[in-house]
Amino acid sequence: MKLHIITAAIIVLLIASCAPQQAPQPEVTTTQPVPSEPGQPATVETTVTEDTTGNAPTTSGGETTTSTTTPSTTTTAPAAGATKEFDITARKWSFTPDTITVNKGERVILHVRSEDVTHGFSLTTFDVSETLTAGQTTDIEFVADKAGSFNWQCNVFCGTGHGGMKGTLIVK
Repeated sequence: MKLHIITAAIIVLLIASCAPQQAPQPEVTTTQPVPSEPGQPATVETTVTEDTTGNAPTTSGGETTTSTTTPSTTTTAPAAGATKEFDITARKWSFTPDTITVNKGERVILHVRSEDVTHGFSLTTFDVSETLTAGQTTDIEFVADKAGSFNWQCNVFCGTGHGGMKGTLIVK
């Protein structure tokens, strides 16, 4: 009887020593800027874990076991309140205000009202080109996905001062 117990213990030890060892799973951590409050930058860490072992199922004592790690990716959308809205007035030959500032990644909504004649609003970097009808407000939406300073201008001829009818978007 002792011989059977010793033999069984040796078999269990042999099987355990032959089982493949799992390599540690690699982790990649990135930091992305995400606004936490309107106008306030913050960061969010994103961890991605992948199974690179490629282990096949192992057999032990008549049972088959499989260890699987599912790759996971966390994508964080901009925090609530990451939309900035501005009221802009267009009139011969200016935009008021003529400079606005937003954070990169924010959704921008411009409510542009033409006070006197038909004007235009062109912000080519963000593929914006709108006609502003006299006496009406035109809503313009885009995501400020590029950092820098970008000029907008009137792109509908509105008189002798048309060439100076410009503004600036600053994306931090």
